[in-house]
Amino acid sequence: MKTFLLLCASMCALLLGGCTTYPTAAYPDSAMARVSASDLPRREAPLKLKMEVQWLRNGHAPETSAPGLEIAFPGPDPLVLRNSLEAAFRQTGFIVISQDDAAGTVKVTLNDVSDIAEAINQGVLLGEKWGDGYVTNKEELTMSLAINVGNKSANSPTVRGAFYSVLAKSRLPDDPRFQSIKSVQEDLFQQLVIRCLLSLNKDGSLQRLQAP
Repeated sequence: MKTFLLLCASMCALLLGGCTTYPTAAYPDSAMARVSASDLPRREAPLKLKMEVQWLRNGHAPETSAPGLEIAFPGPDPLVLRNSLEAAFRQTGFIVISQDDAAGTVKVTLNDVSDIAEAINQGVLLGEKWGDGYVTNKEELTMSLAINVGNKSANSPTVRGAFYSVLAKSRLPDDPRFQSIKSVQEDLFQQLVIRCLLSLNKDGSLQRLQAP
């Protein structure tokens, strides 16, 4: 039963689901080193780009149905996902998403590589700490960017990040790490976007995109 609740929590918690009446919270993965947009090159005005988004689960398009008693894992709400990514780019100060007068395009590929087995192990460990009545899941994502401006293109390496979501049957435990799932997700998106752009800056790709 706990495994089933975990699977449901994964679907409901990931990417602003908000589909459960149970109390939920999240906290960042402390193993992920934080980066800052201040390390990106400055522009007089942000580069305006149209955005395309591809969402994958373990490298494949999300499922829309599943046979028998299997659980299908649908993708996130496209509008919610798009709004979160637009905010992540805007906060970098380097790129702003715009459907009008855009200089090019940026394709964002997000791949959900969450490990259910690891999530179950985390749930057992937290159950030992907090007592029974909690389900936790590790939400792990990879991101890559493909940018095209005129006849120039740049492709970032794939970067990885994660956070933990928690679902309580009645009341969340007192833990200073807890934040809303929405804020932790949006922070993860921003961190992944910055890491992709920093990689492109390091290899000179951002400079080439801006060259006349």
